[in-house]
Amino acid sequence: MSQKKSIVWSLFVKCDGGGFAQCKLCNSKIKMIGSSTSSLMKHIKAKHPAALESETAVTAVASTSTGTNEGSIAAVRRQQPKISYAFEKANVYSRDSSKRKTLDECVMRMISRDIQPFSIVEDAGFRELVHNLDPRYVLPNRKKLSSQYLPETYTRIAGKVKMQMEDTIDIALSTDIWTSRKTEGYLTLTAHFISSEWELKSFVLNTIRIRNSHTGENIKSEIETALDKWGIKHKVSTLVTDNAANIASAAELLHVRHVPCFAHTLNLIVKDSLKKSAEVTELIKRVKAIVSHFHHSVKASDKLQEAQMQYGVAEHKLIIDVEKRWNSTMSMFRRYAEQHYPVTATLCLMSKAELCVSDDDVTLMKKVVEALEPFEEATTDMSSETTPTLSKMIPIVNMLHMHLSILPSENFPLVSQLQGELRRRFINLRESYFTSAATLLDPCFKRIPFIEGSTTRTETRMSGHVRMHLQSDEHQPSTSEAEAQPNPDPESQEPPTKTRCIWDKFDQQVEEARKRTAPILTGPTIEMRRYFEMPVVKRNEVKSLEWWREHELLFPGLSKEAKKLLHIPATSVPSERIFSKTGELISAKRSCLKESSVDKLIFLNKNWK
Repeated sequence: MSQKKSIVWSLFVKCDGGGFAQCKLCNSKIKMIGSSTSSLMKHIKAKHPAALESETAVTAVASTSTGTNEGSIAAVRRQQPKISYAFEKANVYSRDSSKRKTLDECVMRMISRDIQPFSIVEDAGFRELVHNLDPRYVLPNRKKLSSQYLPETYTRIAGKVKMQMEDTIDIALSTDIWTSRKTEGYLTLTAHFISSEWELKSFVLNTIRIRNSHTGENIKSEIETALDKWGIKHKVSTLVTDNAANIASAAELLHVRHVPCFAHTLNLIVKDSLKKSAEVTELIKRVKAIVSHFHHSVKASDKLQEAQMQYGVAEHKLIIDVEKRWNSTMSMFRRYAEQHYPVTATLCLMSKAELCVSDDDVTLMKKVVEALEPFEEATTDMSSETTPTLSKMIPIVNMLHMHLSILPSENFPLVSQLQGELRRRFINLRESYFTSAATLLDPCFKRIPFIEGSTTRTETRMSGHVRMHLQSDEHQPSTSEAEAQPNPDPESQEPPTKTRCIWDKFDQQVEEARKRTAPILTGPTIEMRRYFEMPVVKRNEVKSLEWWREHELLFPGLSKEAKKLLHIPATSVPSERIFSKTGELISAKRSCLKESSVDKLIFLNKNWK
């Protein structure tokens, strides 16, 4: 009786010379020990389980076909996939396959972009979805994602970020300290600069776990370590933060300019003004009680929905005030004013008339909303990461003053309180060189936001900076000049032979005259005069940085000063936006996530485009 042939030989072929067999599915050559096929079976089970399952089923049908009803055999065969289909499914992408690498990168990108846990690759539903989309693709396991793909991707993207920062002359940082859901302190650093192509760039550099007390010295140490890692310490000139004393102290210890967050300052202005208005504070409490009632009562919410339909009012849910966010107060008032009549009708039907507010109260709400809406618009505008914002500070404060000045302040003290807080907190705004100079160097503003003659001191200082930029350019030879001039050996070089000429004396006089007149003809005074004589561009038609890209050669000194100022953000919102992202990241499902992984995932979430 002949020995039964192993099932593996339907998937393998013997190599010439013996000792090895080649897989028909992936072309791998597997070493055999004598006539044993155990090594071949091990390969099939590990790499092509679907093909093994299919071949086993087909062999089983063939072995039992004798004496079996042909209809039964056909039925069994119909249940089995074709061997070619099984081979296609089993022929998974090899490790070096470009397709597999692309799909692995897509998985890593999804995890970082959507803040998904690494364990998603082990979820049955996700694995089924991926398998149905492409049976040849095998998902990497969570360990490989976290220990290999994450650091490799981080290193690659970090290299690109570092390369872009090498090509800039000045970097500003925005930062803030926050507490995660696990009550862990973190500090996020975001870098801002203008590229050689006049594009405003913003990159999250680090999300650092702060273990020590949040003193100015400890914060300074953490920031300094991060800057040394990126090799940009010598380029950082500005730190934008909230008004906390410890982080302002860190900026001083780092010897960089500290810019208080404009949005945070506006928040303090509005909150302090609202607190000083007893009438408004009382109204906030009453409206908040109404909203809480509807949020906690299903019956009340259902009745309100019916009343909204009867009154023909949009079926909007009431918004509740959040103490830390003044704009939530405005949103609560705005929504309540819209829903006043159906809300009042519902409260009366449910014997809650004591909660009702009057029409006069609604009028007061509308006045509060009218007063605060420009503050909300200003906060949104100043939180942009794609356009210069430092240059907008003075114009926006001017417009807020103008807005408040035309509002009726009689019997509405909130207006005068907002005006007083604006003056108090921005009293030195125009005296600051970097805010006034940034506004002057924005072609959309120039001198328009200033009182005539009030910019003389700023322009004088700017002229000195422009002069230094021009002198620096004069002493720095171009690459082509440096390459054209070889390094001579002073000992072997002979003095050049000079031919006497009748024009020698005259040429010498011309050279001396050129030296005397060059600073006037090409100096900062003429450059600044030409700049201010050009018309102000329309804000909605031309972007500031695009204008500078087109006029850089015309204003070589001023353009360098603009590049050192217009990239500075007016707010620390870019760093604050990371809070919610990291809050999602550091959750119960990711409680074991390492701090270094948090840093890398947030970095990729922000910077991997």
